[in-house]
Amino acid sequence: MDANEIDEIVLSEIHGYDLHETYYLDINKATSARSYFLIKKQVLTRSFLHNCRMVCDIGCGLGQSLAHYDRIVGVDLWLPFLTFAKKHTEKDVVLADAHFLPFRDSCFDGIILHDVLEHLEDPVKALNEVCRVLQRGGKVVITTPDARVTRILYALRIMKPIGIPLPPCKLTKKLENRRGMKHIHEFTPLELTRLLRRFGIQVLDITGIAIPYIPYSLRPFTILNRLLFPLWKALDRLWDVYFNRRSLWELFILAIKT
Repeated sequence: MDANEIDEIVLSEIHGYDLHETYYLDINKATSARSYFLIKKQVLTRSFLHNCRMVCDIGCGLGQSLAHYDRIVGVDLWLPFLTFAKKHTEKDVVLADAHFLPFRDSCFDGIILHDVLEHLEDPVKALNEVCRVLQRGGKVVITTPDARVTRILYALRIMKPIGIPLPPCKLTKKLENRRGMKHIHEFTPLELTRLLRRFGIQVLDITGIAIPYIPYSLRPFTILNRLLFPLWKALDRLWDVYFNRRSLWELFILAIKT
């Protein structure tokens, strides 16, 4: 696939939000809950990593994080995502597995792991690699589903249990055996804190990012999402003020290597 074909496929699978909005840090320009959520995630991440000299975004996907740092390397396992990210951010990208990072020891002082750990076959091995390439005193930002919430949803059959592949789309059909299209491991805050501690990574804060919204992948709810967005945004801002972004769905973890 060439770059234009990749663009066409990616954009055809984006429902309910403007992908290009998510490459900027202006949350006021978000036109949907999904865009607002992704931009807010980038704003919170950037505020923690603002003084890092060299950042690695592991599982960079379409490259939204890459646009916000002067010196950053994006890593992903799927070449079409990297091609898209490179075209739209002009930042360095590397085709690599999170379990085997192709970097020397202690070469980064900032690591981003947005929605990655839950997809990995061996998150312990991946975190060992993160620890290896991260300098002492380096910072880590991790986002991942809160297992305290998802396990309830699985029990109530509101969601499929982990290990079930995501619904097929044109992207997945292009590479049917692609790894990483399902959740394999999910963690509670305590479980993840203990796991990070094994690698000398100290958790400084655990919060959420935003209140839940209707999944953007559900086409019938696309119009409803847009209509309810102003109300959702107002409720999310109230949640920030009165509950300090307490997690209702996704964990937002700030940590440092000691």
